[in-house]
Amino acid sequence: MVYEKQDEEPGTQTVRVYGDTAVVTALLWLKGVRENRPFERRLWFSDTYVRTPEGWKYVFGQASLPLP
Repeated sequence: MVYEKQDEEPGTQTVRVYGDTAVVTALLWLKGVRENRPFERRLWFSDTYVRTPEGWKYVFGQASLPLP
């Protein structure tokens, strides 16, 4: 799989902080080629970070296609 584009949709990013945990959500636009076939997808993703003495650490990510 080769990605040509991987961008967040402007204005869709939300950051929520719960104590030492932060969750980032946004709509992501992916475009590329897989098995010689072009594809284009928009999907929601969530990334979770935890604050440590060394700074924020990425701990989990999840993505899903939007409902029709």
